[in-house]
Amino acid sequence: MKLKTIVVLATVVCLIVSVCVNMVLYQQVMNQYRMLQRVRLDPAFSRVYSGANDRVEGPQPGVARVIFFGDSRMAYWNPLPDLEHSQLLNRGMPSETTAQAVLRLKQDVLELKPDITVVQIGINDLKNIGLFPDRKDEIVTSCWENLTTIVEQMSEHNIHVVLLTVFSPGPVDFYHKLLWSNDIREGVDQVNEKMIGLIRPGITVVDCDAILSPGQSIKPEYAEGTYHLTSAGYVALNDALSPILQKLIQDRLN
Repeated sequence: MKLKTIVVLATVVCLIVSVCVNMVLYQQVMNQYRMLQRVRLDPAFSRVYSGANDRVEGPQPGVARVIFFGDSRMAYWNPLPDLEHSQLLNRGMPSETTAQAVLRLKQDVLELKPDITVVQIGINDLKNIGLFPDRKDEIVTSCWENLTTIVEQMSEHNIHVVLLTVFSPGPVDFYHKLLWSNDIREGVDQVNEKMIGLIRPGITVVDCDAILSPGQSIKPEYAEGTYHLTSAGYVALNDALSPILQKLIQDRLN
């Protein structure tokens, strides 16, 4: 094959690769833009579960209602734990921050009158430390204040809160490296330390790092990218949570 032909073929291949890469990047930008506009239109994501909430039937006698509430880590929780005498509802919302969760709390938790709510939220606040490093203290403080508001409002409605500490990030993948900072892990640790000190009647705190992370990162077999869990990770959490939740359910029904 002549050198000129090789050059032409190489050029064509490079152009095709360039077009494909640009199409992928364009799609990612458009997805992010749509998400931004969606948040601006409905910061509380109030439309997402409104219809489902209207269709929820009250639990039968001898059955406790348990709501799983939080961000994508909660939305993607699969499988949910297998609990006796319970009605489980998942009200997780991908990309949600604690500030948005406060706005959604009334509709997706309080009005459904659960006996118990399992809460996992905070990472979407704290990962922004990589984007706004100069606002680290502010982000951590705001995250904690919103978490406290969520817990207090549930407690005021006689809901037992099972508060899960924020899962530590997993190994940092290529997609997140550009906006990564080790201060994110420090922020997670700061919020979790405050959570662990929140234990009191009506509030159970579960240290998720003791289940998922032997060190500073989620175990590889539990990590789905940097911020999410595999099914094996959720099974590990279920194994730890199920006895706790089953005891709380029994206490509520007695």
